Amino acid sequence: MRTFGKKIVLRKILGYLASCLVGITFLSLCYRFTVLTNIFPKSLIFAKTKTIPKDNGNDNFVVRIVKRVSPAVVRINSFSLGKVILQQSHDERFFEERKGRFLAGSGILISSDGVILTNAHLISHRTRIRVTLDDGKVFTAKILGSDPITDVAVVKIEAGNLPTVSFGSSKKLSPGDWSIAIGNPLGLDHTATLGIISALNRSGSQLRIFNERVRFIQTDVAINPGNFGGPLFNARGELIGINTAIDQQGQFISFAIPIETAQKIARQIIQTGHAEHPYIGIRMVALDAEILEQLKRYDVNYRKLGNVQGVLIIGLVKDSPASKSHIQIGDIIQKIDQKIVFSAIDVQDQVESKPIGSSFDIKLIHQGHIENHNVQTLLLIP
Repeated sequence: MRTFGKKIVLRKILGYLASCLVGITFLSLCYRFTVLTNIFPKSLIFAKTKTIPKDNGNDNFVVRIVKRVSPAVVRINSFSLGKVILQQSHDERFFEERKGRFLAGSGILISSDGVILTNAHLISHRTRIRVTLDDGKVFTAKILGSDPITDVAVVKIEAGNLPTVSFGSSKKLSPGDWSIAIGNPLGLDHTATLGIISALNRSGSQLRIFNERVRFIQTDVAINPGNFGGPLFNARGELIGINTAIDQQGQFISFAIPIETAQKIARQIIQTGHAEHPYIGIRMVALDAEILEQLKRYDVNYRKLGNVQGVLIIGLVKDSPASKSHIQIGDIIQKIDQKIVFSAIDVQDQVESKPIGSSFDIKLIHQGHIENHNVQTLLLIP
């Protein structure tokens, strides 16, 4: 009995000590919390809890964007009554169309009254354009105009109160930024694909599309025939480009027309029915170390040059403004109106900025000597 009584007393003492320890710990935590609250703002203490988004299983930025912008994406089917053969076979945008078949692509509504941006190659030589909206309604579209130089076209359907999208800026893009495409690849309506911006300012010559003047956006978004003419969005759901081409030799290498270019051409088409491009009539490549080495090896006139930079003229159109100004194949363009040029697309940008019929100065190297030529732009007729 004595031993049992001692155990009872010992348990009471241990229970009392445990209660004291719990109380002291609680008071200590209260004190620390009070001090922290006085030192740091409550928004900082609870920031982690407040910034946790509500997921509900699917609530991520891609889902939100696709739900918001998908209603403005349309399917475009273009029909031809006769056999049409499109000669540019360098990428999958262009292929033979036979009688009774149609060419399928995509487009994006840019105004609530039915104005749609798409690709020019989708409607070239077409006699009937059919547009299918997200809700399944079908319209026959009127072609307002197309521009093969940028592959931009504008069509319109007679409808109202249609969904549209917000415009972003391709100039704010960087390689690694998210990008989202929505279109109708291989007839699979409203397919969404996700990728990143792979590179910027790709020229037409790099894509083997020598007749187009565009600083293409390169992405790794999955694009297939049927996506062409459809929209490319950024991570905020803003329209940043129009998908236009893929590289057949690789996977997940696709290209889009920057939205600034598409908007500029669309405005011209809506106002006048066509787009205007200044023209001087040259073909060119950027002069890099390898090309310069080859030139020095075979032509004595280049051996006197140091490590020069510029754009090498490799072709001239007969009776063009450039040929009439005595510019020759092999000349190296260094400046246009005192602005240094390093690539073919730099020259295109400078020429494109000039009004039709205006003149500008070209500084170039001809047979080892610096020369200045004055060139007048003409209207390019594709």
